Amino acid sequence: SVLAFHSNIFAIPFAGPIAVWCFFLISGFLVSNILYGCYAGRPGAFLQNRFLRIYPTYWAALAIGFIILAYDPIGYGEFVLDANIPLSYESFINNLFIFGILPNASQTVVPPAWSLAIELHWYLLLFAGSFLSKKVVIAFLLANLLIPFLIIFMWNGNIYGAGAGFAFALGALAYHINYQPHIIIQKAAVAIFPIALLITPIYFGASSFEINSVAANTHLIISSILVFLALPWLTKQSAQTSKISWLPNLAGELSYPLFLVQFFGMWVAIKFFGMPRMG
Repeated sequence: SVLAFHSNIFAIPFAGPIAVWCFFLISGFLVSNILYGCYAGRPGAFLQNRFLRIYPTYWAALAIGFIILAYDPIGYGEFVLDANIPLSYESFINNLFIFGILPNASQTVVPPAWSLAIELHWYLLLFAGSFLSKKVVIAFLLANLLIPFLIIFMWNGNIYGAGAGFAFALGALAYHINYQPHIIIQKAAVAIFPIALLITPIYFGASSFEINSVAANTHLIISSILVFLALPWLTKQSAQTSKISWLPNLAGELSYPLFLVQFFGMWVAIKFFGMPRMG
C-alpha cells in the first residue's frame, strides 16, 4: 500500500497513510509484547535489539541516499520535494540518528525516516513505562487516545504526523488490557478493513493533498480501530505454522529495507528505465 501510494497510483489514494498508522498500531502491540515477554527484566537487551533492528539497515539506506544526492541532486530533488544533502549540523545529526526528523522536513535524505522517528520515540516511551505500574501505563495510553481529537477540534491541525501516537497507544493498550471482542466482531473488522483501506477513501475523497480533511482524519481513526478490534484474530492466525510460513516471514524481513529505499528504487526506474510516474 505504501509503495503504490508513493507511486501516485490514484486507485488507492489514501491507502499509504492508513497503512502507516496501522503499522504504528501493530508496532505498539508487538513492542509491548516483547517488552513484557522475552525482554522482561532485560532492559539492556531490549535496547540493543531495537538498535540493531533499526540503525544498521537505516545507515545503509542513508549512504545510498547520499550517493544519489551527490550524483543527481536536481533530478532527485524534483522527484522527492525538498530532498537535499543536509546543510547544517543539526540537520546532519537528525538524519544520522533519526530522532529529530519531522514529517515533510526539508533536507531529509531518507524520506520515510519521519515515521521511524515516531517509532523510536514510542519505543522509548514504552520502555520507560515498563518500569512503572500497569495502571499508570494504561492511564498514559488512554490519554494519548485524545490527542487526534484535540488536534482536530482545538488546533485544526494535521493528525497524520502529530496524532500518530493515537495508533501506537491503541496498539500498546490492546496488549495491556487484552481486549477480546466477540469473534464475530473480530472477523467483521477484518472484512471491513479492506473497504476502509481501498474503497471508501475514493468515495469520500480522502486524499494526501488534503491530509487534514474530515475524510482523511476519519479514515485514519476508523481504520486503526478496525485493526485494534481484529488484533486477537490476526495474532492467532500469525501464530499458526504451515509449509509456507517462511513466505510471510521473508516478507516481514524485507519490508523494512524496502520501505527505506522505495524512493531510491523509483528514482532509478524513472531515470534509467523510463518508468512513468503516475499522477
